[in-house]
Amino acid sequence: MLGKKVEIPKNSGNLVHDGKGVWFEINRALDVPIGVKQLQDILQELAPDEYADVILSLDRIQQLENPGPSQRTDLILLVGGSAAGRSPGQPLLERAHKPAQHEKNRDLQVVEIILSDGDALIDALYDSLWP
Repeated sequence: MLGKKVEIPKNSGNLVHDGKGVWFEINRALDVPIGVKQLQDILQELAPDEYADVILSLDRIQQLENPGPSQRTDLILLVGGSAAGRSPGQPLLERAHKPAQHEKNRDLQVVEIILSDGDALIDALYDSLWP
């Protein structure tokens, strides 16, 4: 969630997160839902005249300055095995408060899927995809 651990300073044995994890990516993402640009590209390719008004509206939403109104919800899926220090049913992220690392003023939904031997299952899945 916070990025890979790096040794700072070098050869010190002091490992800290580099800050380039999931939260970094979410916080730098545009406030526009991800599929908007894809939808616009499809409409422009398939029927630009028929959907000209929609394409223009999508242009306005995607402007970097003074964009048109749109809503986006950030969704995070956490899948894996349970951490040794957590009891069954204890979430990784608290439900009562949004994590401080989520800096955007957007809704956040987190789904945790805890599997017995989840880490082994995920490792096997990656090994099958990229042998």
